[in-house]
Amino acid sequence: LQPLDQDIIKNFKSFYRKEVVRKLITDMEQQSASPINVLHAIRMTDKAWRKEASEEPLEPDMSLEADWNKLQNTEVQFEDYVTCDEGLATTGTLTDAEIIDIVNQDINEDNVDENDVDHTDPADFEPLISNKEARAAINTL
Repeated sequence: LQPLDQDIIKNFKSFYRKEVVRKLITDMEQQSASPINVLHAIRMTDKAWRKEASEEPLEPDMSLEADWNKLQNTEVQFEDYVTCDEGLATTGTLTDAEIIDIVNQDINEDNVDENDVDHTDPADFEPLISNKEARAAINTL
């Protein structure tokens, strides 16, 4: 089995979603609403990955779950939110016919590209500038 198929992705996503919930709860307690920007997402990703790498068992976080229930307008259970894509297919097996179709499609696309190149007009390309002309332009600037 591939290493990432062995629940690593699932656990990582669960840890990341818990970090998102922690941020929402912190914002709620501070009565502020700050969006999750790229820096926040990277930090939460790092924290989630470190938890995944430490091989902590994935256990429900009761204090976080209790805080989740305090959030307004949430009809979704905490565990359902954390494991929302558990049944999502992340791998699959191609049949021989599907592989042949993909290869044939790639070959056909390659042939189209080669035919397009043969019919290009050389007048469509800009002429190359010599080094002497480039230096003269730089000196003018």
